[in-house]
Amino acid sequence: METHLNKISKVHSIDTIIDYYVYLKQMDYNIIVVCDIDDTILSSKIGQKFVEKNIKILIEDVYKCNPDNLIFLTAREFEYKRATNNQLNSAKMHHKTCYILYNLLMSPDDINGCPTKGETFLNYFVKGKGQSLLCETKKNYILFIDDLKEQIKSVENCITRLNNIDYTLFHYCFA
Repeated sequence: METHLNKISKVHSIDTIIDYYVYLKQMDYNIIVVCDIDDTILSSKIGQKFVEKNIKILIEDVYKCNPDNLIFLTAREFEYKRATNNQLNSAKMHHKTCYILYNLLMSPDDINGCPTKGETFLNYFVKGKGQSLLCETKKNYILFIDDLKEQIKSVENCITRLNNIDYTLFHYCFA
């Protein structure tokens, strides 16, 4: 298995990310998956729900292992949080029939149009609920998946400030 440890890896298929996730599970990591939504999970193309249907496999498995370890980090405005959660539920990414209150982190670009996902991500793990996700008995691993390079760079600039956490930042470029 090719290692993607502590770097940005460009991928063209969600299957590569799924394979890496399975590998990390076999290595007994505490895996936290952080996903962008638009054009990473859900498609912005009319008539197409998912970018790749197999994303449901990853979402389902992470949710089944630990629902708190599935986080959606989106550049959408704060006022769209409820609508975003409704959209994720209506996509039926998970087989549960009940309404799921997903972990959503809203991180709109700043007034200059610069990405803020890195700061939001860091604050979540340093000052917010993210601290409780980190395991003391296992190695922690964060998989971050986004289709926009500038968002990935924003997270890369901040993730290195977290101690004792391995990571892979997947630049997802669906072909």
